[in-house]
Amino acid sequence: MQRCQVLRQMKRVVLQNAGSELVSLYVIGSFLTNEMIRSSDIDLVGIMKSSFDFRKEARINKALNETVSSGHRIDLGIMSYDEFFGGTRKGSLTKHIELPIFLNFLNRAQLVCGKRINFDKLPIKPASPEQELKYHIGTFDEYKTVFRKSDNVGSDFSFRDFIKTVFYIADLELQLGRSLPPRRSYSEIVKAFRNERAHIVNYSMKLRRKKSITHKEKQSWLDSAERYVARMKTGFATELDSIPMKREIVADPSELAAAWSRQYERLAQTFADVLGKKNRKIAEIGCGSGQLTIPLAKHAAKAQFALVDRYGGSAYSQNYEALRSNLKKAKLTGRARVGVSDYLKWIATQGDGVYDAVISSEFLPEIDSADTSRFIQECYRIMRSGGVTAHSFLSPVPRNSGQKLLIMADSNPIWTKKPPKEWFSPEPALVTSELRKSGFHGIRKTAKRSYLIMKAEAARCWLKAGEVKASFYEKHKTQLNKDGL
Repeated sequence: MQRCQVLRQMKRVVLQNAGSELVSLYVIGSFLTNEMIRSSDIDLVGIMKSSFDFRKEARINKALNETVSSGHRIDLGIMSYDEFFGGTRKGSLTKHIELPIFLNFLNRAQLVCGKRINFDKLPIKPASPEQELKYHIGTFDEYKTVFRKSDNVGSDFSFRDFIKTVFYIADLELQLGRSLPPRRSYSEIVKAFRNERAHIVNYSMKLRRKKSITHKEKQSWLDSAERYVARMKTGFATELDSIPMKREIVADPSELAAAWSRQYERLAQTFADVLGKKNRKIAEIGCGSGQLTIPLAKHAAKAQFALVDRYGGSAYSQNYEALRSNLKKAKLTGRARVGVSDYLKWIATQGDGVYDAVISSEFLPEIDSADTSRFIQECYRIMRSGGVTAHSFLSPVPRNSGQKLLIMADSNPIWTKKPPKEWFSPEPALVTSELRKSGFHGIRKTAKRSYLIMKAEAARCWLKAGEVKASFYEKHKTQLNKDGL
């Protein structure tokens, strides 16, 4: 069937079901560029009035696929017109993609019927190339491990769909690196790299056009894509670091665990980027309940872990059982050996050059400067030649009132039942100096923002779990409710 006939049929079906509630109907994607393959969908965007019954979305999609003879699956995603002006999210479309990112796709869409929206005059603006690059790199990092084991995520996100992510990143490489305008098709992106035969887009286009993709080809592509994305992170590090993440504000205590889990997933990605793939034997000091171990193990799929913690004090006594439970749930019991011990006693039992990597997260704040020096020296001793050590900790310098409160609550003996030996966190310069004195080279310091804010009852519960006196919350209740930690 001719493209214009398909468009007329789709328009008729949508209008029959939505009528005057439809503001605009757009078609996007490869349907516009004659690059559709057998597995391609026809992607429609329906922008509706807020009074539309959004429960009809599934029914309209069913009607489209039963009525229109296109030879392809038709996927209609809908949203409310009010969302452009800060209204409530409705429909499926913007629940899965940030609106500023989606506006860039809409700017390249074709209007099928309804009102032609001037996206430049909306209060919400399209994402910049830097913002879009950060978004697509985040999508790649989120799903790359999943696709090593599966061909699909859910019912509507396949490995072929995942390949598109690299085309989007390559297009942004052209925009940021060569000051070129956005390409309108995959072929145009490949053509722009015609003098770079080894570029990932060439292999991506080859796989996209194949009727079937073997497991070996998929793994090879993922290896190449990971190297490419790593180069993009390095090449555009300044641009990516200048883009702030969206703040995550938590006031409900029941949402704390999930919020912290997301924090550690992002931290694990940073550790994975530093450690690389060759680190097969990793020691983690101060592992707690496995909050970093579990997500890191997804990235380091072949690594063996030695996990060490003494689990002392009432605030941490339950972490040991939590760790064992978490390892079992993640099916990591065969890859992780747990040592309940003081860290120096444990390290003293380890031979020279045993580990590929020694890591910690929020462990250095638990010891003092003298022990930090000794600890880093021991890290160097038990590591193999060419190994990596990586340690994360919160900044000791507050940037705002919420961070100032957090430092006060955690380190002032007036408020905490368990004040630190010397500091809230060490100065990064001190850690760098100790690493250098111990023999490490190629030292790199990276600052990462978390954007997690705990307010009200969530802040109170978090403080209580950390053995901060209840009087601290009562004294600073107004500020904790307003600004949070």
